[in-house]
Amino acid sequence: MTDPGTEWDLAAAQWDARMGQRGDWFQRMVVKPAIFQVLGEIEGQRILDVGCGNGHLCRDLVRRGAVVTGADVSRELLNRAQEYDVDERLAIRYVRADLSAANGYTLFRRRFKYVICNMVIQDVQDYQTLVFNTAQLLMKNGRLVVTTRHPCFATPDPELGWQLQLEDGSVRAAGVGLSHLEQMPKFKGMAYKQDKYFHECQFVRQWGAGVKTYSFHRTLATYAEAFAGSGLAIVRLLEPSRVEADQEREPIPSIANLMSRVPNFVLFVLAKLAK
Repeated sequence: MTDPGTEWDLAAAQWDARMGQRGDWFQRMVVKPAIFQVLGEIEGQRILDVGCGNGHLCRDLVRRGAVVTGADVSRELLNRAQEYDVDERLAIRYVRADLSAANGYTLFRRRFKYVICNMVIQDVQDYQTLVFNTAQLLMKNGRLVVTTRHPCFATPDPELGWQLQLEDGSVRAAGVGLSHLEQMPKFKGMAYKQDKYFHECQFVRQWGAGVKTYSFHRTLATYAEAFAGSGLAIVRLLEPSRVEADQEREPIPSIANLMSRVPNFVLFVLAKLAK
């Protein structure tokens, strides 16, 4: 594999176009509401957003009164984050850092009340080092919040996943993830087909002609072992399914029905074990 920073620099334009200033449909309506639910009141709290991308979550956290640092391997994505912040003059500190690299945590002098890895761990090859490093950055009584694709349901096999009936009556498989369904016409989710859960593997995510990044399918047990190996205990687990939407501004599409039937994401809240 090439350097992940280089990969994400090349994919930055496509990723940024998808996320925009506020995050994509899944972030706005499913994932971030779950993150805010577990964080609660964050006024004045120091928070590190690991793999912050173009900073959409950083901006939401600052607007709620947090003191925020964003970290990412991609210089291009961090540049875009800073450009978005200019108009509001948001006091967000951005750091180019790879928290999956050995001793990656040593770039940070301060510790944080919350460290958030929002949809990052599944795109990191050395996930164990990522977990270890983020654990080192927690202050006493701090919490690590990790969101990722739900390993039980987010299959990398394009022949698996949701079996959909389209408006013309034809049936097709949803394929990898659900993002591409946002712009599709209305459809009906018939059933969810899954297989090969225990087959941990790497797969490619295409972002355009010749632009790709890598992602990984791992089991829940694999992640749980990584957390425990870094001295972390799971204190809360959510499977976000509720779609939070203002229907006047953003009508709820057919995809919301799928989210209410099978969880596409899982959220872990982790705390350091007492020594």
